[in-house]
Amino acid sequence: MILARLFGVRDAVLGGLLWTAKDASRTTDATQSEIRRGLWANIITDSVDLCSCLVGLMDGTMSVPSAALVGGGAFVFTMLGIIGLKST
Repeated sequence: MILARLFGVRDAVLGGLLWTAKDASRTTDATQSEIRRGLWANIITDSVDLCSCLVGLMDGTMSVPSAALVGGGAFVFTMLGIIGLKST
């Protein structure tokens, strides 16, 4: 259940934001700006997810394996966003 809440809806919306920014017929600065905006939104969202996992681990509402699984995914997605941001 926590995976669906953390990643499902927000990542679908952020993916939609990036999908609509991608348009092969135009390669303007506005398109690059939209892509960068979407990547920043994704990085921030995944960073908040990672912090939420750490808080859950510290206050005992998440077990270590759960925090490692969900927090690890959030960390990976944050790093992918940063890599994508550097390549735009």
